[in-house]
Amino acid sequence: MNILKINNTLYCLVCPVRTGTRWINNMLQEANIKEKAVLEHNEPEYREDLTYLMSVRNPFERERSIWRWNRTINRDSVVPGFEEWLLSSNHPCYSEEYPNIFKKVSKFIHIEKFQEFMLDEFSIVTRDYNNVYHKPHDNLTDLEAYSNRDMILKVYEKYKPDYQYLDFIGMDKYVEQI
Repeated sequence: MNILKINNTLYCLVCPVRTGTRWINNMLQEANIKEKAVLEHNEPEYREDLTYLMSVRNPFERERSIWRWNRTINRDSVVPGFEEWLLSSNHPCYSEEYPNIFKKVSKFIHIEKFQEFMLDEFSIVTRDYNNVYHKPHDNLTDLEAYSNRDMILKVYEKYKPDYQYLDFIGMDKYVEQI
């Protein structure tokens, strides 16, 4: 469980895969909020004494990041190109990946606005998210990689259960292509 103590309040930080977890971990260490240890991705047990925070990311960029991660960790096996992988991918949206805790989350931390969130919520100064771990693998920007309507619809529909809880940052540039 990712428990943090900030301003005398206990928080549980829920970190779905590919939402800037390593970077957030580094920022928390730099701010002396967290000792050296890796943040976990598993769904935590609910506890009344904790306030739940969850890191999130634009779904289109998250899907690309999941694909790049698969390409990196599966070096010895063949991982299909992004379009083929995406159209066959069954990786769940946030609310389905964390069904027992999702609706108990008090605040969602959009990685794209992490610095602003930390300053506004806790008066803690951090660096702005810089996507330092980004490795394209195909020389395409995330936007260019969504080359057809089916790909965009797949991601849009997959994350639909999350829309009532989250106002994802930067989705417009993808959705306007539908």
